[in-house]
Amino acid sequence: MSEPNPGVDGRALEAETTAYWRTVEQCSEMWRALAFPLAVSPALDRTFRVGFPLVAHSLNHAEAGFELRERSPHVAATSSRVALEHALAAQWALLTQGGPEQLVKHMQAGYLLRTKAFAGALEDDPALTLHVPEEDLRTLHEVAGQVPAPGKEREWSMERVFDRFSGTPLFYDLYRELSGAVHPSYSTIQAHLNMNDGGDRLHQRGQKLLAHSSARATALASALAMDFIERCQAVPPTPSPIAGVAGAAGLPHDLAFSDQAPDLQPFKGEAPA
Repeated sequence: MSEPNPGVDGRALEAETTAYWRTVEQCSEMWRALAFPLAVSPALDRTFRVGFPLVAHSLNHAEAGFELRERSPHVAATSSRVALEHALAAQWALLTQGGPEQLVKHMQAGYLLRTKAFAGALEDDPALTLHVPEEDLRTLHEVAGQVPAPGKEREWSMERVFDRFSGTPLFYDLYRELSGAVHPSYSTIQAHLNMNDGGDRLHQRGQKLLAHSSARATALASALAMDFIERCQAVPPTPSPIAGVAGAAGLPHDLAFSDQAPDLQPFKGEAPA
């Protein structure tokens, strides 16, 4: 889902981009207005404890992207990608039977892999641990010796998340496009080096090559993150504030209705009340 070609109405595209950033701003205002501690539905307590850190990270990155959208647009695109990834992960946990446990097992497997490698590196050079208490080293090796959950129990990937909540691969393409701002890529080269119009032109802060996609992804992430918080509350607000904000920008806020595998939901294919 690359940036539209020159034939697209530039003014309409700019207006849409502005509307998306306004959605981000509105969601940020809702996020900062939350009164803590939140009253969470007992039935969703475990889901909330797994998902809240993810949506908090998403919304904080959305704010960073909003602040950087003009000054460092390619950096803003990095935050857009992070925001979208974390908001979708939280939504997946909410909309999947056993989702919170499966996602945590996926995280744990990555942590154990790193811990095992770290412990092995220390064994290769005993001088590194000369001043480390024996108890700490024992704890490290106990953790490094743990076995991750079986593959099926921790099976999870962003590609599958995107495939599940969209009937088109273009949704995942949006994520991949923004990944160009995270990893070494053609996108980053193009953002900072323009070889057209005769001679090289350097762009210190980066061009707005991903401006529309960045705005759209950040707005969607913000709406999904706030939706997660709304749904987990003991008494969700009625009518839903985030439904109105997302709807005004033409964005979905409830992925239950685009779910390609509704049988995986804990609510038998229906969104939670």
